Amino acid sequence: YLYAEFLFNDGNGTETDLKKAFSIFEKLSEKNHTEAQISFARCLLGGKGCNKDADKGYHIVSFFADKGNNRAQYYLAFCYLKGTGVVKNPEYGVSLLTKTAQQGYVLAQYSLGNCFSCGKCIEQDYQKTVEWYTKAAEQGSARSQANLGLCYYNGKGIEQDYHKAVECFTKAAEQGNADAQYYLGVCYKNGKGLEQDYYKAEEWYSKAADQGQIDAQYSLT
Repeated sequence: YLYAEFLFNDGNGTETDLKKAFSIFEKLSEKNHTEAQISFARCLLGGKGCNKDADKGYHIVSFFADKGNNRAQYYLAFCYLKGTGVVKNPEYGVSLLTKTAQQGYVLAQYSLGNCFSCGKCIEQDYQKTVEWYTKAAEQGSARSQANLGLCYYNGKGIEQDYHKAVECFTKAAEQGNADAQYYLGVCYKNGKGLEQDYYKAEEWYSKAADQGQIDAQYSLT
């Protein structure tokens, strides 16, 4: 199962990897492996490594969500938010996402922060954005750490604090988050929250650029 998750999430993204991951999930699902069944449903919902079957994917995640599985609740929330395999119901989707986030599921916390930040399906609220990014960041979510750093850097939803921004960017950058690596480069270049250092700025820009971060690539030209 873990090997299949690696192929799905951390492989080189080729269709072959996704198909192999799906095949493993499918076989384990037949043996009633709960997490594999949910991953199998995730593939069906998005057509990742297989022919899309949103109805079947929805019914699987709904079944496990009813049993209290946080990961299934998370995917079910997005079924309702996007209208995948079920009639679109953003309000109910957000309520499910909130419930899952309150139960400590880090992906739900990160996604809820995004919802409040964008004002999508929910009223925009930067303070709530910071609240949920913080919860996810404390659990080690690199994307949340990067986004929280931006909140501190821009003073959105919280008092502007370049030192805190650098702290967040550094945690995420060291985990390999390309956006955080770019933002950390910006901080070094502008001397925001730390001593100005063009060499360090270029170093972090390069790390981000190597991962395809467009702003970093542009900054190196």
